[in-house]
Amino acid sequence: MQRAVFGLYEERNEADGTRYTTVKPFTTQRTSPDASQSFHALPPLYETGDGATSRGRTVAPLYFETSRGTEKQREAGEANDDTWLFPLWAWGSHPAEGSYFMFLPFGGTLKRKFLADEINIYVFPLYITTRAADWSSTHVLWPLIAWGSSPTRSHFRVIPFWSQTDGQRYHRRSLLWPFIHWNSELRGDREMNGWMVFPLVGHRGSTDGTSSQWTFLYPLFQFASDDVTGDRYTAILWPFYKRSVRPGIEDSTWVWPLWGHTEREDQSTTFYVWPLGWNTRDVKGRVEARRSYFVPFYMRSTTGPIGGEPTAVAERSLPLYSYRRDEQGRERFRFPEVVPVFGWDPGERVYSDLLSLVRWERDATGRTAWDGPLGLFGYRRDADGASALRLLWWFEIPLGDGS
Repeated sequence: MQRAVFGLYEERNEADGTRYTTVKPFTTQRTSPDASQSFHALPPLYETGDGATSRGRTVAPLYFETSRGTEKQREAGEANDDTWLFPLWAWGSHPAEGSYFMFLPFGGTLKRKFLADEINIYVFPLYITTRAADWSSTHVLWPLIAWGSSPTRSHFRVIPFWSQTDGQRYHRRSLLWPFIHWNSELRGDREMNGWMVFPLVGHRGSTDGTSSQWTFLYPLFQFASDDVTGDRYTAILWPFYKRSVRPGIEDSTWVWPLWGHTEREDQSTTFYVWPLGWNTRDVKGRVEARRSYFVPFYMRSTTGPIGGEPTAVAERSLPLYSYRRDEQGRERFRFPEVVPVFGWDPGERVYSDLLSLVRWERDATGRTAWDGPLGLFGYRRDADGASALRLLWWFEIPLGDGS
């Protein structure tokens, strides 16, 4: 690690070859051995990124630019490029859909945006057409008037007067939206019919009598049961009390805002004194991630094999300290810590490193470093065991090789 300009300029080389260059409190740049790099100025206001298959630039909250594809694809005009001057101006190209341009409110075209393959706008919101796979639709005075169809479904609405949607296994109607609704649906070999006078009362049930759902003053009171699946749901003065059981899928109880717990096969969540306290558990394959929060004062996150010791740990107590140990054995500690979230590396390098009074680091090779405010004094130990005190950013006092 090298510092200059009273500790405001810093260069850091990680054991894996990644280099960080930071000018506090303004910019930080990361350069990786694979030549990918990123640059942040006054994060999160400005950032750029350049990798083997993607590059981008952001000037929040107005300008967003991304390009996905290899250099050969860009030269051939086959990259996926998007540029936004949010929210009025957009242009770019998609390898499968071609180029597009939009300038609101006058109009234009969007490609592969908002879950559609193509959106054509003619004087927004007066007239819009969309296409998504085999579905096409037309909108007049969006979102009030619309109609659309595909080989398997159709839709027509004139809000608030009438709305209807028909598919191969369902039919839905609305009158004087959002007040009156009715529908029918085939679920497996069961037919489900429902109606609702929003928000007063609603009912949904199967024609064979195995499933029934009632709601009163939606969403305050809800009661549901299904004898085929075993599902049960009760809500009384929602969200203050909720009980949901889906055998083999989910078991959830809320006594909001004091306590609530939801258990799934690969995930569990518990809250207490909502929204302050949270405990979560997620399992993906053989890896288990656990997180505990009491926002914003304490946060802890661990990742590792199921039932084993965590291979990565992150902990912070705002504004007292933060500690992190990653899978490569790198450890970092700061006192105090001003960034209240995990994973915002540019903010930590630009802001936290500037304001911390004590920083301590160690990696798997044995390299160790700690620093006082602005790097006025510190300690260094390299992988061979040689150590030294550093004073006023430049003066080093060797302490020996540790042998």
